[in-house]
Amino acid sequence: MPDKNNYFVFADESGTLLSERFFGIGVLMIDRPYKLYDSILSCALEIRELSRKQREKTIIEYQNKNNLTALSKLSINNDKFELKYTKINSQNNSIYKKIISKYFNFFGAKFSAIIIDRDDPHFKPYNIFTSTWDMYSSFFSTLILGNLKNLVKPQLCILPDYLNISKKYNESFEETILNKIKRKLSPELYYNSIFNICRLESHSNLLIQLVDILLGCVLYDFKLSESLITANKRKDPVVNELRKNLKRQTLSGNYTMNSPSYFSVWRVKFK
Repeated sequence: MPDKNNYFVFADESGTLLSERFFGIGVLMIDRPYKLYDSILSCALEIRELSRKQREKTIIEYQNKNNLTALSKLSINNDKFELKYTKINSQNNSIYKKIISKYFNFFGAKFSAIIIDRDDPHFKPYNIFTSTWDMYSSFFSTLILGNLKNLVKPQLCILPDYLNISKKYNESFEETILNKIKRKLSPELYYNSIFNICRLESHSNLLIQLVDILLGCVLYDFKLSESLITANKRKDPVVNELRKNLKRQTLSGNYTMNSPSYFSVWRVKFK
């Protein structure tokens, strides 16, 4: 048996705009990411091909209408392809649904999310945090610490989605996260638990994209429960697949499911 249980930790966030009621961070911890990656890669390629065909169709439509302005905007759009919850539509939702199904074949995968309700009457960020970045980094480190408690001799390599921070901060993104974790752990536990951290562009990593999808589904139900949105026929098949696998009527609330694979959601209650 190895001395250490090594995990890659892929992370993404949603709801960073102050106008959004719910802010969430999701992490996926997995010891053999390549197996899950290979499993969902075919789905990603299928969705990419659908996206390419739709783009070609749109170009032809603009050409036929001699819509040069729209063609020009399309030509300078340099967005990289990636799987995203917001890109689920009626043409590709059956494939996204398949991704959810494949995910639950990997019992070693551990997903957890922390959700903050900005409308919580006891949530007073300016009394707690100096900035949005301070809030994000604090909750991110808290989520990592919460996962460490449930692991035996872990060693983590943390790989969050790229998030740009102001140059006014002296510490880098990575230094800030590591220092906040370090302050809450004994030196021995810290150096034995965290291997390193490095941001990645989400379009370059399929498992960060998977976190985006899972977190998006969770936040969908939080918004639905508060009547912030109405049911979305394009998204529902994917969200329903996640509910079905977890045997839950809703993905909102506070809960931890250990089967078919670990899935935990924590809605922070402020006092």
